[in-house]
Amino acid sequence: MVVKETVLFLLLMMLPVAMEAKGPVKPRVSLPNLSASSLAQEDDAGNGESLQEDIKEIKKLVQQKRFRKKRKTVLKLLDKLSVKAAEPCKSRVQGKVCNDIKEQADSRGDGMYLLDPDGGNQSNAFQAYCDMTSYGGGWTMCYTTDDKVKPRTEVTYSSKFPYGTDGYRTNCNNIPFTEIIFIDHQTGSKTYFKRKSNLPITAAANYGKTGSAYGLWDGVGTNKAYSYQLLICDHSFYSGFFVSGYTNCYKQCNNWCGDRKSSYFRTASTDLRYKGVAFNTNGHHPNVLGNRLISVGLR
Repeated sequence: MVVKETVLFLLLMMLPVAMEAKGPVKPRVSLPNLSASSLAQEDDAGNGESLQEDIKEIKKLVQQKRFRKKRKTVLKLLDKLSVKAAEPCKSRVQGKVCNDIKEQADSRGDGMYLLDPDGGNQSNAFQAYCDMTSYGGGWTMCYTTDDKVKPRTEVTYSSKFPYGTDGYRTNCNNIPFTEIIFIDHQTGSKTYFKRKSNLPITAAANYGKTGSAYGLWDGVGTNKAYSYQLLICDHSFYSGFFVSGYTNCYKQCNNWCGDRKSSYFRTASTDLRYKGVAFNTNGHHPNVLGNRLISVGLR
């Protein structure tokens, strides 16, 4: 990108300027932090703020009295760079959801993207992991966990917990979806479910409703003997996305119809009788499940 090329040019330009100084100059910014690789990572992540801070530090350095020659030229170029540094943040917002990016053929493959679900002024844009390969791709991944999760309130992505590790969270509350995917990181197995009515819903508007609110779903990669139902929960008994077979009874977030037959896809309940994580296995008491790492995404 132009930003990276300009930064490299400026660094090369500053070397002779520093050599012309009367004495040794202690930089106020660590130049290794401005390497091409680190700048590329910032640029690809759409994080212009870090680059802006580096630019400010370089300006402070160049404005020292010992930097007399070419100072105006360097500062002028840095001003231009400062403007361009803001561009990656805007250009990286490529869609409201991951599937938009996929359909627009802007996909760079599986990885982090900057999304703006309301398509507004981008002030509430956020980073999310997009699975661009599973079942055709375009999945906005919501969380990875091996225990409990609260997707209604746990919505902040942290680089300390990248996708595929316990603790990954991103905001899926306002993602319209007709399909939901579950990934078992222990075995690599993947399953997704498609709403029969094909009318999109959002989690934000549907927490706590019974399974009947979303109707029946078709499963891909799981037991074909069942149609499936979805729960979107933020209840003291259970929170998270829960898909299970329909057995002549629509479930509630705290009432699972005594279903001891169908396949469950869910995180752990707060009730110790329903602990552990279920992926394509029945999770009703007295079945005892262990903790296994799963991810959930929407499309």
